[in-house]
Amino acid sequence: MSNGRSRLPAMISQVRLGNLSASAGSSPARSRFGSRLAAMSLLAFLGLRCPVRMLPVLLFEVTWKVIWIAAVAVPHLIAGDMDDAARKVLINCSLVVVIIALIPWRYAWKPYVRTSGGAWRGSRGSP
Repeated sequence: MSNGRSRLPAMISQVRLGNLSASAGSSPARSRFGSRLAAMSLLAFLGLRCPVRMLPVLLFEVTWKVIWIAAVAVPHLIAGDMDDAARKVLINCSLVVVIIALIPWRYAWKPYVRTSGGAWRGSRGSP
């Protein structure tokens, strides 16, 4: 896989950085959420420099977006009662489709799914 293709998901996630200033004057919960999104964007920005090392950040981003779409957006869409704020979040989260398509899944599958995890406890001599 070329570096350009593996760096594209990190570049796409940069779209969210502009949304932080819009959430600064809103409720504390909303601004905390905006701050978390901005932090994820900054971490994804590091993915431009070292895309394979930042793969866990992209996997986390994909996971929470898919969960939000499935658990929040789809029920509101089915009920027909989605407000404008939720619709904006849905539009931002819909970019996850592009990120899913560009993640190097063959590489991600091996170290994060197929490799056995480490022991939860150390050997007898370690705490």
